Amino acid sequence: MSLWVENVTAGGVILTDLLIKEKAKIFAEAFNIQESDLNFSNGWLYKFKKRNNIRKYRLHGESGSAPLASLPEERARLQAILGRYTLDRIYNIDETVSFFLLFLFWMKGC
Repeated sequence: MSLWVENVTAGGVILTDLLIKEKAKIFAEAFNIQESDLNFSNGWLYKFKKRNNIRKYRLHGESGSAPLASLPEERARLQAILGRYTLDRIYNIDETVSFFLLFLFWMKGC
């Protein structure tokens, strides 16, 4: 089962509690283990995830759909675009949002 988890996550599939439980039932059936002998409860799931170091991750925005295969090519493309500007003209989006919010608070106070 842990090997299945490794393969699935390496393939980019997002694991859910329900998916893990259903796959465990399929494995139990494949090994002719009676369903009455097993109980895939939330306690079982918690212990399974703890043993296999499975954690909950949040995917923000489009990060879950990023094409990892083209990452080196896109990084080079971004570096070429940013190379046209001096460092004082390049902003992190977090910095840009902070400046914008500061401006809004300043305007509200006026």
